Amino acid sequence: MWAAAEQAAYDEWQAAMNAAESTYIQAESQAWNQYLERLDELNSQLVDTYLTLEGAFQTARNNALRDWTEMETEAWDAYQRARSQMLQPPPEGQRQVGPPLLDVLNLLVMQLGAEALVAQNRPLGGEVQVNPRAIKGNAGDTFTVTLAKVPNGSRIETVEIVGGSKINWQPNGPLSGTVTLQGNVGPVIPNDPDPGLPRPHVRIWVWYIQPDGTRRLAVGSIGIAR
Repeated sequence: MWAAAEQAAYDEWQAAMNAAESTYIQAESQAWNQYLERLDELNSQLVDTYLTLEGAFQTARNNALRDWTEMETEAWDAYQRARSQMLQPPPEGQRQVGPPLLDVLNLLVMQLGAEALVAQNRPLGGEVQVNPRAIKGNAGDTFTVTLAKVPNGSRIETVEIVGGSKINWQPNGPLSGTVTLQGNVGPVIPNDPDPGLPRPHVRIWVWYIQPDGTRRLAVGSIGIAR
């Protein structure tokens, strides 16, 4: 009788443990799914915010370039009229073909403060390098991606082309790999006044993990030669 009671007690304990474990697994799974849903939501908001800010910045820069071109043309015409009225005009000066190159990194330093760029754990620390610099942007095209200027021990987690173009990512090492397009890329960003960017081009997002486990984003571009 004692053995039967002991077995019954053990069975009851085992049933309670199984029920508790099942409840824990279910709760943990639910919490994890909620975390992933929230992470996806935040990533989606990040994408929307980035594209909105980039679009506004490009619009402002295009407007500034247009204004500069108009004012430079007026100033050059006035200079030529003044020279034409001289009996012995001096040698013609060199005309400036464009405004000073815009260093976006320096602009960010002015806006955010130098300390925001010194910390290595910020997204601005990553530099995305592609080879070749431009592709046709059709299914089957391949190019390599290398991530530079990140803390030692970092590794690429995934690569994305902004706009939803499907790709196949094949790592060649912790900070490099090959991208193969699974479909045509789009939408394509048209000509950009910044000569430092390929044109037209699409944005490339490189998500990477730092040695401390922090997930960061580096942004690059690849030209589309169609």
